[in-house]
Amino acid sequence: MAQQSAHLQQQTGFTLLELLVVMAIAGMLLALIVPRFSAAFAGARFQQQAQTLNTTLKQARYSAVKTGEILRLELSNTGNSLLNAEGDVIFSWPDDTELIFIDQKEELVSNGYVLFIPGAGSNGATLRLTQREKGLRRQATFQVSWLTGGVSYETL
Repeated sequence: MAQQSAHLQQQTGFTLLELLVVMAIAGMLLALIVPRFSAAFAGARFQQQAQTLNTTLKQARYSAVKTGEILRLELSNTGNSLLNAEGDVIFSWPDDTELIFIDQKEELVSNGYVLFIPGAGSNGATLRLTQREKGLRRQATFQVSWLTGGVSYETL
């Protein structure tokens, strides 16, 4: 009788097969979720770049008004950077991103520049920051008003 009662007690725990099934399901879920996190991370990085460029342009406008001198920002011919008149890099971007200037006729300008004039005006400019990664395209368009020198942008 003692042998039967010991044998009737339930054993707790999981079998090896149950553990393998759970691990296989968890692996499949991770395979689906991880790529989405990397895409979200790239999108957040692009938003940060757009915010940084917006801040850089607004600081340049403020600096021109404060110093009373015309401030010129131009694209670097050698790298992914925006330079001031002294040749200092004030904004740069990674290789999967590009910054281009667009003229009044909506044509791309390879060596564009922005002038901020002390009277709170500018030469007026449109800049487009574009990121291409794994078939995705993120874009932000910046407008610098010729009348006020104000900077605005929208993300597409």
